[in-house]
Amino acid sequence: MPSGRRRDALISLAQAVYDPVRHPPLDGTTLSVTDAKRMLEAFIVVELRGGSEEAARGHARASLRLANDLTHDRTATLRDAALCVEATTSVINVVAIIAERGARRQGEPVSDLVTQREVRSLSDAARELLREAANDPTGSIISLRMMGGDFIKTNGKVFSGGDVRSAARARSALQELLERRLIEDRSYKGEVFEVTDAGYRLADRMLVARPSPAEIVLKPLPPESFENLLMSGYSNGMPSTWTIVVGFMARNDGARSGLLTRFSAEIEEYLPRRPQAFDVVVGRLERPNEGRPSEPLSPVALPLILPADGREKLGARVVLTFTDLDPAHLAADLRELLGVRLKYVYAAGPDDAPREGTGSVEVSFERLKHGLISYWLGTNAWRHLAEVVRS
Repeated sequence: MPSGRRRDALISLAQAVYDPVRHPPLDGTTLSVTDAKRMLEAFIVVELRGGSEEAARGHARASLRLANDLTHDRTATLRDAALCVEATTSVINVVAIIAERGARRQGEPVSDLVTQREVRSLSDAARELLREAANDPTGSIISLRMMGGDFIKTNGKVFSGGDVRSAARARSALQELLERRLIEDRSYKGEVFEVTDAGYRLADRMLVARPSPAEIVLKPLPPESFENLLMSGYSNGMPSTWTIVVGFMARNDGARSGLLTRFSAEIEEYLPRRPQAFDVVVGRLERPNEGRPSEPLSPVALPLILPADGREKLGARVVLTFTDLDPAHLAADLRELLGVRLKYVYAAGPDDAPREGTGSVEVSFERLKHGLISYWLGTNAWRHLAEVVRS
């Protein structure tokens, strides 16, 4: 495979899977539509994020770096060329696997997912120009520079608009389609362009590829992910305020960004009865503070923006405040109580039409029991209470 074709393959691959909203550039710059390396790097970092994906992420980025370096090496040997082919093939295969996994998560065929990303990655002006050019009887775009300004026309419609702002927008759209190889210069003078086969195919797909709106759901994480926090230790046979952090995952399965606008939670049921020695209060949504054990959560300001395919781990504190200072009453509670069931209500979705969702989650007091039993067993005055809870 000649180096030019390898480079074209990487560019086409990047343009097919890269989503500028979901995959922000690592260095924060605006990417050219032919900057395959940085588009694919952003794609890999987002889609293979997290510690569990570290090995796969490292392999994908190393293959991409090797393919990119050898493609641009004018002094490459035959051995280098063979390595470049292998690296390019590896990048293509890894990206295909990631895209297929994303498609399965969304319940869409891979081809539909790629089409939506191709369409979304085009600017509005480029989509409009391509759509009109594909409907033009000759598939042509005329671009002329005259004394009065630019003249860009297709299918009987003039895109330059007569003012400098419209002309700049039309020129940018034309250049975008040319760089994507959706049109080609037939005059070799930058005056007459024709839609390519790839352009016609994408234009046809735009008729059916309607990106779905934001589809945001809020689901509780597994109980083992809940975190229990003893705020300041034990005193006189009692714990200080005890907090259980209930984890949630906010997930946007739609193809457009959306908002989580409202959240509230309350006790739906005590399991099996209301406690006598403490009160239970549910707090607002918060966001984990990585690497800050002293303050594991910080408040989330609603509305919370979730990009297309976005995920956000959140938490809500279930706070147990001990109102009866007699440890014997607390032991009697914990001998019978299993926990509480929470009901939560939220509103989320497109910013112009959020929908209400509900759910429930059970919160266990088991770790509170274990903590108190260990504390009471270590103190002669309270040892008998550990046996009460165990009985």
